[in-house]
Amino acid sequence: MDTGIICCESYDEEVITRCFRPYDNLSIAVTLNANGSIEKEVVGSMAESLTMLYDRDRIHEIFETPSLQMVSFTITEKGYAIRNIREELLPAVAEGMENGPENRLVT
Repeated sequence: MDTGIICCESYDEEVITRCFRPYDNLSIAVTLNANGSIEKEVVGSMAESLTMLYDRDRIHEIFETPSLQMVSFTITEKGYAIRNIREELLPAVAEGMENGPENRLVT
């Protein structure tokens, strides 16, 4: 496949390395119907799965490609939590701000 959706994970690489790549980037859509029946459908819309930690060069290549049509960033509720109850930056946030994404520590 030379076109399609490209998923890029910047926080939890295991989503890519353990859930997507071993299964050729396929997923299953499951619908639980009101009558108790279950519908399952294999979804294959993802052309590639990448991580910021391991695939930085490929990500740069994609962003520089003239055929790129759209980029969408999704931040879950955890992404908004940057301070603890004492209003101090969380350690991962402080480390990221101090060192930048190029020097991210793997924990």
